[in-house]
Amino acid sequence: MSKDSIFYYEYLEIFGCSLYFLGRVDHARLILDEVVASGKAGQECFFYLVMIVASAGDYGRLEQISRLFLERFPNGTRVKEHIEGVWKSVDRTPPSDLKFR
Repeated sequence: MSKDSIFYYEYLEIFGCSLYFLGRVDHARLILDEVVASGKAGQECFFYLVMIVASAGDYGRLEQISRLFLERFPNGTRVKEHIEGVWKSVDRTPPSDLKFR
């Protein structure tokens, strides 16, 4: 399937999330990072990617992903709450300019 297909990144996102559930976290991160970089990530992609980078201790990337999500989905309440919860679960305070509410 060509990257020009309207379904390419959607399928890639589904595959990456599936890999996460199968315990292939490193592979899932590579794929989901590519989907985010493409600018075509859906909310579920962000949902799983924040958990992956937080568990890896990559807080700089967690901040980047949080910012990208808030820019792209300012009304994505469920995932906003999830991202805020991930910050709390790793005992980190998000930068003050990240507004989850």
